[in-house]
Amino acid sequence: MKVYCWKVWINWTILLFFFPPLFFATAPYANITISAVPAGLTVSLTAFYYLIVVGYAFSNFISWFYNIGIITQKRIMDLDSTNILSHNSATANYNEIVDVKFTQRGFFQSFFNCGDIHIQTEAVHANFEFLAAPKPTEVSDIISDLRATFGHATK
Repeated sequence: MKVYCWKVWINWTILLFFFPPLFFATAPYANITISAVPAGLTVSLTAFYYLIVVGYAFSNFISWFYNIGIITQKRIMDLDSTNILSHNSATANYNEIVDVKFTQRGFFQSFFNCGDIHIQTEAVHANFEFLAAPKPTEVSDIISDLRATFGHATK
C-alpha cells in the first residue's frame, strides 16, 4: 500500500472519526430511521467502525514511521519495514548514483509539498525510492549536490 503523505492519512482519519456523529445528527433530516435498529447493534457497529478507523490510522503510522531514508555525506541509506517481521535495508555511495528525480502527483502531494524521490544507481545495486518524502525538490537537490561534491571522493 502506498501512503501518499503523512498529512493526508491523518486528515482522512480525523474525517472518518467525525463521520458517525455527523451521520447520527443528520439521519432524522434525511428520513433515515435509526430507532428501528436495536441499540446494542448500533453500539456494536459503531464500535466496530471505530476499530477499523484506528486500524487504518495505526497501519499508516507504522508504515510512515518505520520507512526511513537517510542522507549522509558518504552515502544514502534506505530502511524499509513492510510489516513487523520483514525489514529491508540498502546503501549506496554517491559514486554509484546515476540519476536523481522526484515526482509530485495530484492535489494532495502538491498542497502538502510531499512526493516520491527516485534514485537510480548502477545496475548491480537496487534503485532507491523515498516515498511520500517531505520537500522532494529540496531533497533531490541536496542529493544531486552531494553526488557532484562527494561522488568521486567516496571510492
